[in-house]
Amino acid sequence: MTYAALPKLKKNSISTTLSSGINSTVTTIPVTELAVFYDVDGVLITEGISIGFDSDTESYTEEITITGASATSGAGNLTGATRGVNVDGTNGAGRAWDTNTKIAVMFTTGIYNKIRSAIVAGMEIPIGVEWTTNATSPTLVLTNQYGTPITLTTLDWDRHPVFGAIRRCNLADDGTVNAYYGDPTFSYTGSNGQVMVEIPKFWYRTDALTNKYRFTISPIARTGYTVHPAFVVDSVEKDHIYVSAFEGSVYDVTTPAAACVNTIQVTAEPTSSGNLTITLDGNYVFTVAVLDADTIEGVVDKIVAAG
Repeated sequence: MTYAALPKLKKNSISTTLSSGINSTVTTIPVTELAVFYDVDGVLITEGISIGFDSDTESYTEEITITGASATSGAGNLTGATRGVNVDGTNGAGRAWDTNTKIAVMFTTGIYNKIRSAIVAGMEIPIGVEWTTNATSPTLVLTNQYGTPITLTTLDWDRHPVFGAIRRCNLADDGTVNAYYGDPTFSYTGSNGQVMVEIPKFWYRTDALTNKYRFTISPIARTGYTVHPAFVVDSVEKDHIYVSAFEGSVYDVTTPAAACVNTIQVTAEPTSSGNLTITLDGNYVFTVAVLDADTIEGVVDKIVAAG
């Protein structure tokens, strides 16, 4: 995992003031005390600087970034300023400020965006499994791209750009997604399209090591990784592929019913809680517990999971 370096904010966002007025475009910002722009390690904080944060007009608050300072303490100048960072329309635009206007390092939109980007970058690390070929009872080990074992929570899987984006959908014959599972129009009946599973594009890599193989996937293009061939159709890369959510069954209507492949059709919701006992082929029996609150789709899911 790569980490983005973030400044250590001054405790309680200690403020200072402009030592003289500035217009809306100057890149040198005169301040009364430069020490408030250095963190506890003496490193200059160059982002998340807010001018006029206590203004009666909230939309006036201006975020800036800097590249340097004339000293480490006392009166001086912040230099190389970029004005009106993360402006939203007229909100936060570069403007003229009077002497004694407050200025401080704060949790600004810029800092939020940097943290968010760091989190997303962390989620985009390649993950996979490692197989030890000479072990008597080989167990696949979940690892990162370097072979370091990792542990992922359910939330980690849900947030992963590939695994967390795999979802059930209704797919029209022309390839259009009509609805996703959870949408009001989603249906298991086929009336709104085929019931499919959408899988987002990923890149993969196989490493042959001493007595080991490592298989990893990445949600973004990386050196040494190749787009999985399932996402390449007639030399054109696809952003998604769709696979059947359920195994299909086919039978010849001219043959006796006893010779047909097992097909279960759920046509109504349960009216009370209890167990469904299902017998297939005359000898395979399994039980499904249903609730009176289950939908038809919920019962189908339970049957598929149990059978």
